[in-house]
Amino acid sequence: METIKRWLSKLSFCTGVIVLAMCVPCYLISFFPVIPWIKDLSIITWMSAYGKWLWWVVWFGLAKTFQYSGITILGVEGYKRLKAILGRKKRKFSTDYINPTKEKKIMKKNALLLFAVLLMPVLASAQGLVQAYIIDNDGAATNVRNAPNGKVVATLPTSEAFVVTLLDVKNGWWKIDSEVEQYGDDEKTITLNGSKTGYWIHQSLLMLATMGSNYTKLYKTPSTKGKLVFKGEKYLDFHPIGIKGEWVKVKSVDGKYTGWGLSDHFCTNPLTTCP
Repeated sequence: METIKRWLSKLSFCTGVIVLAMCVPCYLISFFPVIPWIKDLSIITWMSAYGKWLWWVVWFGLAKTFQYSGITILGVEGYKRLKAILGRKKRKFSTDYINPTKEKKIMKKNALLLFAVLLMPVLASAQGLVQAYIIDNDGAATNVRNAPNGKVVATLPTSEAFVVTLLDVKNGWWKIDSEVEQYGDDEKTITLNGSKTGYWIHQSLLMLATMGSNYTKLYKTPSTKGKLVFKGEKYLDFHPIGIKGEWVKVKSVDGKYTGWGLSDHFCTNPLTTCP
């Protein structure tokens, strides 16, 4: 332990400030499971009580590690120096000391960068993808257009099963990602070409379904605190009609239910009921 302390104390002042700053995002992330606007994300709602406890232990432990390591690196003199900078006190340092204003800007920039780096994997896993499969019984192929009700720029054969990623909706038309997944015996990814304004499919041709027993739930608002309007006691098909983050607004094909559900709580595989 003494060897580690001696090694840490030899590191630079700026290194100490950066390490100490890293404890802040770790403290924040450790409390994600209880923060109102974050705990409704699917990565949190899927966690068991033990999973949330383990999440807190890991991130809180990291925060404490960064905190005490940073303090050890700074030492007493470093702490006084940092306090002087944060308090905007004028104080003369040795000639090799960086201008206080410049150093404060560097510390702020590094702290923001570290916070973004630490949050990136969390937000990436939480964001998820809103997907739907295509059901088209009106012809031999599904038309993909360059705008809502625009020119046909691609077709997808109705004899195959396709899953698309939803990006945006406008007047009942969904803008989809150019990468389309083909399911079945010949599984592959198809890349759409021929449009500079995106690719659009009407919502009546897109479908999601309930997943498992009582797993798919619909709320009046995009939050688990909203009024429950449907609980998946039975198998139902839905058309996607809106999107907000990882929440998708759907309307059942029979028109009886309309509400918001977490996108990964729907079955988006056209070849299975996702039990």
